[in-house]
Amino acid sequence: MLGVAAVTAIRQTTVAAAHALEPGVLSLDDAKQMLRDVTASKNSLATMQALLAKRVADTGEWKRDGDRSPEEHLAKETGTSVGRAKETLGTAERLGGLGATDEAARAGELSPEQAAAVSDAATANPAAEQKLLATAKKGSLKELEDECAKVKAAADADPDETHLRIHEDRSLRIWADRTGVAKLFGQTTVEQMAIIKAAVEQRTDELFNAARREGRSEPRAAYAMDALAQICAEWMGQPAPPTEAEPTDAEPAKTSRPKPPAFLGIIRVDLEALRRGWVEGDEVCEIAGLGPVPVEQARRLLGAAILYLVLTKGSAVGTTVNVKRGPNTAQRIALLATQPTCDITGCTSPFSEADHEDPWAACKVTELGNLKRKCTHHHDLKTKGWATLEEAGVVFMVAPDDSRHPRNAHAPPDTS
Repeated sequence: MLGVAAVTAIRQTTVAAAHALEPGVLSLDDAKQMLRDVTASKNSLATMQALLAKRVADTGEWKRDGDRSPEEHLAKETGTSVGRAKETLGTAERLGGLGATDEAARAGELSPEQAAAVSDAATANPAAEQKLLATAKKGSLKELEDECAKVKAAADADPDETHLRIHEDRSLRIWADRTGVAKLFGQTTVEQMAIIKAAVEQRTDELFNAARREGRSEPRAAYAMDALAQICAEWMGQPAPPTEAEPTDAEPAKTSRPKPPAFLGIIRVDLEALRRGWVEGDEVCEIAGLGPVPVEQARRLLGAAILYLVLTKGSAVGTTVNVKRGPNTAQRIALLATQPTCDITGCTSPFSEADHEDPWAACKVTELGNLKRKCTHHHDLKTKGWATLEEAGVVFMVAPDDSRHPRNAHAPPDTS
């Protein structure tokens, strides 16, 4: 059994190591290995923190200290937010009933965010625990959260009631922090967010492409904020606010309300689930790139004719072929349904474009099975000679001089 003295020794050792660390003198390999070890240690300590926090909360100590809740007490003790403290206590509560997740968290294999996501979904459907842990090992946090959302949706006994609760809890907050940075945070149902997302992304594309033609380059997230501001200004009947790259005393450009997007999203649903009225097993009913929706809600949305429908069988979508260089409408929709983001593991950029794995110049056809979505960054790397590889389900890119690059795989050994 671990006692106070052992934990105190861990703290002392960790503090001493932090003071002794001089990253600048380390080799790259040593720095990478130490980073992995420190990350695992941090995750293990975070799990210990959660379990100890739950123990303190269970004793009712927070009441004796005059705090309003266990979360408030923990937030004060750990210097974090009340929301994060609530998530920590929730994770600790759920780990007790999930042996494999508890073991992975104690071993440092899960970050606090991963442990929270896996324990939440696996509590709803224990049979999915191993699959979720496998996703956590090879995918990004966004991919894990998407998979957890699907698991919870499939296990939901009353998805319509859950949808109603999410709708009732919808909110949008706008505020400025102490440094004067204005921020906004919103939460709502998937289908309402699909409308917002489609409008902002369409205008973002226009701003991004215009900036590229003029030789300007900023992160797409910056253009997305400009897009939202312009959409709101147009609704108010005001000229679009200038961006930082535009002179503020210039003649305001005439603007007109943009045409409605060709579609507001893509509903991906198994035909059997659509007929039955609910999902079972590995079936899906979701707005691609956002998350699951109840089948009944999907039916209502289809009646409103604001979304494309892609019928699937599990993860499969039928293949189509055309002889033109670019994908046709059916291929674009199917690709967006199955690959809403960049195909590189860990990259969650929604701003991606269709890319031929085997160059079109070589095959002269555009086939769905040969198309992958890549964000601008990773697509640019490919044009510079980088190669896409996959190992154990993880998709990544390597530089032209990397020994794993296909061009170098069969090169003769260097005898110089």
